[in-house]
Amino acid sequence: MLETGQVDFIYSIPSEHFERLEDLGYEYDLDASREIIEANDFGDEEVKILVPTQDQYPIMGEYIHSKMDEAGFNVSIERVEWGTYLELTAEANYDVTLVGWSNLTADGSELFYPTLHSDNIGASNRAQFNNSEFDHLVEDSRVTIDEDERMQLLAEANELVINEAVWIPLHHSSNTIAYKDHVENLSIDPSGTIWLYEVSITDN
Repeated sequence: MLETGQVDFIYSIPSEHFERLEDLGYEYDLDASREIIEANDFGDEEVKILVPTQDQYPIMGEYIHSKMDEAGFNVSIERVEWGTYLELTAEANYDVTLVGWSNLTADGSELFYPTLHSDNIGASNRAQFNNSEFDHLVEDSRVTIDEDERMQLLAEANELVINEAVWIPLHHSSNTIAYKDHVENLSIDPSGTIWLYEVSITDN
């Protein structure tokens, strides 16, 4: 499913920041999935995947549809325009959907607060996740000035999201730039911002 420039992903915040999360995440086990679905008659009721018609979402929706069908779900796809998608997902009017988030601050607290804090149910918390323990961890991470404490709070919040299976992370985009040899000190950060402050052009 992933094209060049995409990074597969099983954590809400990159795992390299939290070494103790290495054993967490979700493994792909088709046989176990089939057993659970059959034992609980999950295949009897239609499951609809709500997919917006822009960017990479249609391709991802088709892939997820094929995997859910293979596991035994009675699954279909509903394709909608972006505005309709935003309205339906804000109201949690879906069975399964795909969401994305551009975390322009590259900050863990500002990923978790808008997307999963209960303050944002009905808005950017499209999973309708409501967990007081998670809320407190995120709130504390936003106000502490102790960097080690903040990392610990975010690690606990990250682990909670994984264990609750609030969402299934799929991938991160990676940013690529091309430049000639005579351009020096050009850099790009994880948000895609190109920094030009120290750039210089040398004779070639």
